[in-house]
Amino acid sequence: MEALDPVRRYVRIGEQPSTWGYSRRRLYAHDALFRENSDVYEVLHEFDFVYTADKRLFFFLAIFGEEYGIAMSDPDPASCFDFLEQQNGGSPSTLRRASSIYDVDRAFFNYFDHADTALILMLRNAIHHRDHELFSSWNNTMAQDGGPDRFRGAEFLIASHTLVGEAHVGRQLYKAEDFLFRLDPSQNSPALEGKMSALNRSKLLGQLKADLSFNEFFSKARREGYPNKQLYFNVIPFFISAVCRVFRSLRARGVRFVGYDANAYEMHFTDDLKVDLSSLSYATIRIN
Repeated sequence: MEALDPVRRYVRIGEQPSTWGYSRRRLYAHDALFRENSDVYEVLHEFDFVYTADKRLFFFLAIFGEEYGIAMSDPDPASCFDFLEQQNGGSPSTLRRASSIYDVDRAFFNYFDHADTALILMLRNAIHHRDHELFSSWNNTMAQDGGPDRFRGAEFLIASHTLVGEAHVGRQLYKAEDFLFRLDPSQNSPALEGKMSALNRSKLLGQLKADLSFNEFFSKARREGYPNKQLYFNVIPFFISAVCRVFRSLRARGVRFVGYDANAYEMHFTDDLKVDLSSLSYATIRIN
C-alpha cells in the first residue's frame, strides 16, 4: 500500500517530517465503570484501525479513557481532526443515532415542525454526505496548517443558547454563516442543500432566524463590527434541546425506556435538562 510509504520511512529511517502529528482527546474518565447486563467492568485500553471510503487509514488507541489517533498516510494532524469532525468529534455515533431515531419514528412525530430537531437532521446530513466544505468546527479549523497564528489579532464572537439551571454546557462550534450557505439561496452558495425541497429549506431557514435566534446573533455582530467569518454558534444546546423534545414525546406516547443506560438518559432528557431557546449568551475569543 503506497499510501503508507511515508509512515514507513518515518518509523524506519527517520525521514521528514520531524514529527508525526496526532489527535488526542478524553473519551471517558480514567476510572469510569461500564455495565453490560449484570456485569460491571473497567476499560483499560482499546484500539482500532479505521479504513475510510476515500482510502484513508487511521489508527486509534485509548488508554484509561485517553484516546490518541493518527492518520497512517498523512503526518498533518488536521487530517485526523477532519476525520473525527466527520464522525462528530467527541461522540462519534451521536448524530447517526439521531438519524436512526428519525427513521423509525418519523411516522409518529414531525421532526421538521421544530427548529431544533430539524436543524440536527440537516446538520447530520450535511456532515454525513460531505458534498461541500462547510461545517468545519472551531477545533478543526484551528488545527489546520499554521494553527491559530493564521488568525492573530482577530476576535471571534461565540453565541450559545443557555440551559435552565446550573447544568454545564459543552462546546461544539460551527460558523454561523455555514448554516446560511446551506439553506439560503440568496447566498449563491455552491453548498446549498440539494436534497430538501425549496419549501422545506425556506421553512428551516425561517426557523433558524426566528426560533433559534440567528437573526439576533447576526444583528449584534453587525452592530459591533464582526465579519461573518468570525461568528460561531455552539450547537450542543441545539442537540440537547432536540433530544429532550424527542424523549419527552416518546415518554408521552407510552414508550418504555428499558435498561440501565436508557433509564439514566430518560431522567436527564425528560426531567432534568431544559434549554432556553429564547436566550443567547455570548463570549469572545481573541487570538493574540
